[in-house]
Amino acid sequence: MNTTDCWREAYTLITRGEVERAMELCAKAPCADSLDCQRFLGREYFIRREMEIALQWYTRAADQGDRGALYGLGCIFFEEKKYPQAMQYFERAADEDFPLGYYRIGHLYDQGLGVSQNTEKASEYFKKGASHGHFGCKRGLIEHKLRSKSFLKRLLARVELVGQGLKGFVIALRNINDPRLSGFQNVFEKKRT
Repeated sequence: MNTTDCWREAYTLITRGEVERAMELCAKAPCADSLDCQRFLGREYFIRREMEIALQWYTRAADQGDRGALYGLGCIFFEEKKYPQAMQYFERAADEDFPLGYYRIGHLYDQGLGVSQNTEKASEYFKKGASHGHFGCKRGLIEHKLRSKSFLKRLLARVELVGQGLKGFVIALRNINDPRLSGFQNVFEKKRT
């Protein structure tokens, strides 16, 4: 079995709800060398709050240049409130045009986490992510408008927010796993125990 076959088999298990079996498969050779399996294991262990193991799997994938794994490493450091380290990985993901990287950088600047608060820089990163169609980045830009002193700008931002919500709803109806919706909770996904 090669790494492509490994991921195909693991993905089939995942879609059938057999996540544990997919994890077991991905953790063994030769599947453990699959970039997709490494990223999947990093995400699963992150979700389970087993950060040390998540760090190991994401690092293996990131060492191969995987932008999703770079983002995942940033998320681990973000959860640990190690914002400067998180920023480094989010920047590397953004350098690879990964929209969630732009979103998180914008959030760090917007909130002043690990960096000086800078809404102009936050907007700059939200605009970059929004240009890729990322809804979180679009929402970040709208939230900046909602803070405006101008009543008219705030009113127009509310209209824009409703429009974005409707667009997101339509996209979710067509494909709940659409990458433009990444970062938003899938309320239809079965809870794992």
